[in-house]
Amino acid sequence: MLFDFWSAIDGSNFLATVGLILLVLYTIFIYNWSKKLMGQTLAIIFTLMIVYFILYIFIWILWVPVILFLIATFGKDVAERIPK
Repeated sequence: MLFDFWSAIDGSNFLATVGLILLVLYTIFIYNWSKKLMGQTLAIIFTLMIVYFILYIFIWILWVPVILFLIATFGKDVAERIPK
């Protein structure tokens, strides 16, 4: 599944727009993290590889941190309501 940049940029697809914003944030985070460990040149190559994998091979990885955040935020309340 290919990421649809044009619908994300013009705003016609809300999920694609949110996905593009998440992708930019993840790219910045991965670059800053890898720059501390590998140096600038290797960090750029590593970041481009990860972004390629996210965009063209594993598009569902883009939503995993969002789902984990929602579970951590709202999951505690749901878990308290379950009778033991």
